[in-house]
Amino acid sequence: MTDFFADLERQLVDATPRRPQRLRRARRQRLALLSTILLLVVAGGAGLATAISGSDAGTSAGSGPVAPATTAAQTIPAPSGATPRRGAYTVAVLNGTTVPGLARAVANRLQNNKYKIGNVTNGPDQPRTKTTVTFTPGHADRALRVAKLLGLAPAVVSPASARERALAGQTATVIVTVGSDQNTAPTP
Repeated sequence: MTDFFADLERQLVDATPRRPQRLRRARRQRLALLSTILLLVVAGGAGLATAISGSDAGTSAGSGPVAPATTAAQTIPAPSGATPRRGAYTVAVLNGTTVPGLARAVANRLQNNKYKIGNVTNGPDQPRTKTTVTFTPGHADRALRVAKLLGLAPAVVSPASARERALAGQTATVIVTVGSDQNTAPTP
């Protein structure tokens, strides 16, 4: 038994000088691993923030309460410097008439002009004569571009109501509610 304890004591004495080196090496490895993880998280977060916000750095979708419905058109500022790509945001098209397929026809016109189309469905009001373009918070400039493409005056652009936003879906930032003024089909 004395050999066992003597060997154990000798091993402990021999290992003592190397222990601090092993501890320092282990700390350096942990620090390097944590630094790498932190760098990846920061880079991934920045990439995710850029992907979510697109070119609208000051807006965030889905944050805060839903804006109250507005009935009158509001003064909309002119589009600012950075022009977002047409396909970078989604346009929903609602049929505000009883003309079957009118919303799809307008959606096809927009899609042919490189817009990304979201929901195409019936609007909340069916006997609409004038087409309106509404937008979610922070996307007035995009709505103005869509209105211009459809040959509409800026006065038809206004913030979207909660009802319109619900019909348009979560991804739509611009909502076109088609009126009978967009019916270009010849009457029999």
